[in-house]
Amino acid sequence: MNKQGFTQNKNELKHHLLRRLVHVVIGNEENVASSAITFFIEQTLSEIGNNKSQRDIVQGVRQVFLLNFTPEEIAGALEKLSSNGKILNTAGRYSLEVNRAEEIKKKNAETRTFEERIFAEWLVVISIKYPNLSDDDKKRLTADLQLYLNKIFLQHGAECVTLIYPEEEKLNQLLKNYSTETLDKILPERSELLKEIRRVEFPLFLRQIDNEKKIYFAGILDGTFVYNLVQVDPLTQKLIRDNYKNYHLYLDTNLLYSLFDLQDKRRTSTVEKAINQAKSFGMKVVVSQQTVEEMKKSLTLKKELLFSSPAIKRELAEVGADISEEENFVTAYWRAFHKTGISKEDFIEKLTHVSELLAAKNIPVEKSVEFGNDVIDKEVELLNTALSPQRKTDNVARHDVYHKVLIRELRKEAEQQQKPDKYWFLSLDSLLLTYDRNTREKGETPFVLLPHQLLQILRPFGQRTQDYDAAFFELFSRPQIKSAQGVLPTNLTQKILAKMSGFNDLPPDIALGIILDQSFRKNVWGRRMTRL
Repeated sequence: MNKQGFTQNKNELKHHLLRRLVHVVIGNEENVASSAITFFIEQTLSEIGNNKSQRDIVQGVRQVFLLNFTPEEIAGALEKLSSNGKILNTAGRYSLEVNRAEEIKKKNAETRTFEERIFAEWLVVISIKYPNLSDDDKKRLTADLQLYLNKIFLQHGAECVTLIYPEEEKLNQLLKNYSTETLDKILPERSELLKEIRRVEFPLFLRQIDNEKKIYFAGILDGTFVYNLVQVDPLTQKLIRDNYKNYHLYLDTNLLYSLFDLQDKRRTSTVEKAINQAKSFGMKVVVSQQTVEEMKKSLTLKKELLFSSPAIKRELAEVGADISEEENFVTAYWRAFHKTGISKEDFIEKLTHVSELLAAKNIPVEKSVEFGNDVIDKEVELLNTALSPQRKTDNVARHDVYHKVLIRELRKEAEQQQKPDKYWFLSLDSLLLTYDRNTREKGETPFVLLPHQLLQILRPFGQRTQDYDAAFFELFSRPQIKSAQGVLPTNLTQKILAKMSGFNDLPPDIALGIILDQSFRKNVWGRRMTRL
């Protein structure tokens, strides 16, 4: 293949992956992914039975739908289903409400019967046109037609709406992708007779649309949306990772406390998950020299607290930490003392080597960018006004506003130099959301986000199954996924197509970068408003 042909094919692949990405982005923005998860949970309980724990349901979804969801995602969906009465929660054991269970079983049975009738009627026509076909040949043709349809819907997603509301030009464009050569390549090897029948009859199946086929295609389309809204395929994920490599996350001091095991385990777990997830997407996680210095100052203050704390026997230290009313610097030392026998002096000394501890976690320290005292002083005044009647100590306030000024300056520089770099400040301090909201200029992007927000934003772009295509084909051989009508908003298709159309005039790399950045910013804003 010549260089021009290779470039053209590469761009076509990127446009295809961009189409897949848009499905997830729109689903995330419209907050419909949670509806998809509730659908999977209800269908799973219908399959595996009632009186199941949250853990049983996580495993059940993996077993029935070949998809991996986190316990947090399942817990959120279970809470939603319990609140609207579709699921009954008895001491942490979940069951479908009786009427809802009957409704789901009935719908799945009707979906299967309806699909069987669609293909049975098609086989009547095929049998008349090709009277010498054996029963085995008919079974092979039916299986191949189902695979053909699945591949089209998997590949094109929302664009398959043209099968339900046919427009000659768009339908021709869709079928153009499935030439004789392509058809033989994507379907199982068959006799020459069956290959010829496929070449003639499969496109006709799509062109000869009646109301029943429209309903059938609509069911497949809804199921495709549900599948595509909760995950991306590996190739699209690679493009997303390539884009997120341009993101820089500056860590706040409170995150260092979590990384160094100086806060409660639950908070530490969230921070570690968020940072590991960010790194897995190629984001650059860094710490400013100002944060290193603030951490050292903070440790100096904690030193007095630790040295004034009573001595404790090593064998009782962890028990003491567990029964303490709150996790703090002293309980963090007790846990370390129980585990290693470290002295208070060595515990403090070890922690003062902030840069070295960060290097051990592959987190670099960025050199300082200097700003005038007048700039920082003005911003500190804005911060205290925004948080009134609360106030921060001068050291903490100057550290926080420094990072707002820094993020703003780095973004401005990237824009002027036409670089794709994006900058954010990652913090556990929810007061910074208030400061950010009350002092941000009109149209300005937020500068700060919380770890749980980052996890929620990145989660839809993760991979939930080992083999994306194989899982799709397996799921669509069953009735459940094609019973998803009514799960998603009716205008979702239009929104997906509008988003794709709006970026058709741009190179796919640039379009992908804009769409991801726009989605990231929208989700930071939307999720912080929900939290506040």
